[in-house]
Amino acid sequence: MDMKSILLDLLRPCSVANRYAGYAQLLRAVEIVLEDLDAIQAMSKQVYHVIAKEYNMLPKSVESNLGTLSNAAWNRNPASLIEIAGYPLDDKPTAAELIEIFSGYVQRKYMMEMAYN
Repeated sequence: MDMKSILLDLLRPCSVANRYAGYAQLLRAVEIVLEDLDAIQAMSKQVYHVIAKEYNMLPKSVESNLGTLSNAAWNRNPASLIEIAGYPLDDKPTAAELIEIFSGYVQRKYMMEMAYN
């Protein structure tokens, strides 16, 4: 199973549709973090700026789009988001936290499986 399919399967239970601009940007952000785990420490420079350049937009717009996506997921199905996070969430995650939640889930669940196959 490829990374995009995995992430799409994770977003579906959160009731988030691909009509959000942040949808594709979240997929790309998770790919970036999984390629370089240190990117999570410099989210603006190593993730938002890279995506902004690819989409010909401002880094702040990328962060805003991801925030909108997080808000939609939280409002529609917070239980799914909490399950994916693997820890309690008291409020909707920030854009950076959303990336960390999804990249962490992929790391925990799928990267280990791929290593054993």
